[in-house]
Amino acid sequence: MLEYDIDRLIAPFRKEAGLPEKAKLYPNWAGLDGHVGGHYLSALAMNYASQAMPNAKSAWII
Repeated sequence: MLEYDIDRLIAPFRKEAGLPEKAKLYPNWAGLDGHVGGHYLSALAMNYASQAMPNAKSAWII
C-alpha cells in the first residue's frame, strides 16, 4: 500500500484545485478519482490505528 505514488493519487484533486500537475493520474482509475483516494486514506488510517503498519503515518505527509 505504501508503494503507491502519492502525487499520482492526488493528481485529480490538484487538477480540480487549479494547481500545477506533479504527476499523471493512474490511467485505469479514470472516473474513480475521489473514490479510490478515499479508500486509500481509509486503509492508511485503519492500518495506522491498528499499528499493523506504524510507518503508514509517513505516507500522509504530502
